[in-house]
Amino acid sequence: MPTPSIYLNNQDVEQLGFRIESLAGPWDAVELADPTLTLVDRLGAVLTGAPVAGQPRTIELAGVVRGSSNADLLTRLDVLKAIFGAGLVSVRRVDQAARAWTARRTRFTVSFAGPAFIARDADLKVTLQCYDPVAYDTATTTVALSNVAAAVPLGTGTSTGIIRIFGAVVDPVVTYRDYLGVVRATLGFTRNLGATGTIEIDLALTKITRLLAGVPQANPAADLTSGDFFRLKATDGDFPNASWPTLTLSGGTGEIVYTRGWE
Repeated sequence: MPTPSIYLNNQDVEQLGFRIESLAGPWDAVELADPTLTLVDRLGAVLTGAPVAGQPRTIELAGVVRGSSNADLLTRLDVLKAIFGAGLVSVRRVDQAARAWTARRTRFTVSFAGPAFIARDADLKVTLQCYDPVAYDTATTTVALSNVAAAVPLGTGTSTGIIRIFGAVVDPVVTYRDYLGVVRATLGFTRNLGATGTIEIDLALTKITRLLAGVPQANPAADLTSGDFFRLKATDGDFPNASWPTLTLSGGTGEIVYTRGWE
C-alpha cells in the first residue's frame, strides 16, 4: 500500500502507526438485490416489480500497528479506537482522495505479534459498514440553469442536490431529461417570483424553501403544484460517452449545486 493510503476524518491512518497491508471493498460495485416473491408450487422466485435495492458496502482494512515500546503500541491502539469509533466517519482512498464514503466501524480486532504484555507490534483488522454504499465528491459541482438545456455531469452513482430558481419569473417549471432528451421529471410552481425572490428545491430532503431578499417565507410547499421530486440517476446519462441528463427552466435563471456520486 502507498503511504498515505487511507484518510479517516481527514487523518492519514499511516501517520498514526497503522500500516495498511490489505484493503477490500472500496473498488467493488454496489451489490444489488432484486425484490422477489416465492410462490407456492412454483420453483425459484418471481420479481415483484419493486425498485432494485442497493446493499450496504463493507470495507475491510488489515495491517500492522507498530510502536516504539509496548506502552507506545497501546497508546496508538487507543488513538485508532477513538478515531474509528467516532460514530459516522469519512473514509477516503489516497488514489481518489476527492471522493468519500460515510461509514461506521463495526469490528476492531487486535492480535499481538509475540507476548501480549511486551509486544511492540500488533495485527489490526477493522471492518467499516457504509449504509449508503455510494462515495460522494468532497467538493460540490454547480451548473447554471436557464431556458436552455444544461448538462448535469454525473458519476456512476445516484446524486441529489439543491436547485435554486432566481426571480423575476412567473410560474416556473423545472424539467429533468435523460441524455436522450426524454422527460424524466418536472417540478411546476404557481408563484409570481419577484426580482429579489428565490425558490430552493432540496432534492435530498424533498423540501421547498421560498426566500424574499434572503428571508424565508411562509408555506413555500404550497407553491409546488405539479410534478414531484427526483434524483439525478447515473442511468439517465451515458457515462462512457460523457453524455449527461439535462435540466431546463421555463423562465428566469437558476442553478443546481450537487455532489457527484460514485459506486
